[in-house]
Amino acid sequence: MYLNRTIPQVEVDAVSEFLFHLLTGDVDKLSTQTLVHKFWNFFGHDHKQSAKYLSCLRDWRLSSEKCYHDIGAYCGQRFGSKPLERHQQCRQLLTNETDATTAGLAPAIARIFHNYRSCFRTYRHRVDANCTNVLRKLIASRRVRAAKVVRATMDSMRPLLAVLPSRDSRHPVSTGARARVSRSHIDGQIRRPCRQPGAAFSRCLQITRRADSEGDA
Repeated sequence: MYLNRTIPQVEVDAVSEFLFHLLTGDVDKLSTQTLVHKFWNFFGHDHKQSAKYLSCLRDWRLSSEKCYHDIGAYCGQRFGSKPLERHQQCRQLLTNETDATTAGLAPAIARIFHNYRSCFRTYRHRVDANCTNVLRKLIASRRVRAAKVVRATMDSMRPLLAVLPSRDSRHPVSTGARARVSRSHIDGQIRRPCRQPGAAFSRCLQITRRADSEGDA
């Protein structure tokens, strides 16, 4: 389902903060939801370097799926599955901007949010006691770290543009030559990361041109 909405600044800031902790490998500041997310299991074959952490999660049966059962029914599993007003209310409750009493929730609904927090508090204690240090050591042992970030907006990435999304032009040129594709296609591949607004675009082009000149040399 496609949902057209303006992302509130508070959400942009929250995503930006999360991405910063994720990309810098600051395990202690990552949310419990991140540390025990079901995707660790779903995409285990993509996380070969973190196999020990995944093994630890499995050994201690640290899967957070049950925490979402009731909260998902009330708040929705994704944007568009519930009215925007409900999404807004859930965000405020889940981030402690308001509480159940202030929101005027029925006792049964308030209990859903209480159980959600209690569930993740339990998981945080268990993951920190048994697995967090495994992940911390794995991250510290790697000189180069990469994270695939999906659905991040340019606004949320803007504070992180010191790590600029750019591409060394020599690789697509070499690949394109072997595949015998046109120069225009290669140029498009080189400059694809630079399709960004404002200063980010200019800075990206500078890096790309420098890589071009080094490639020609």
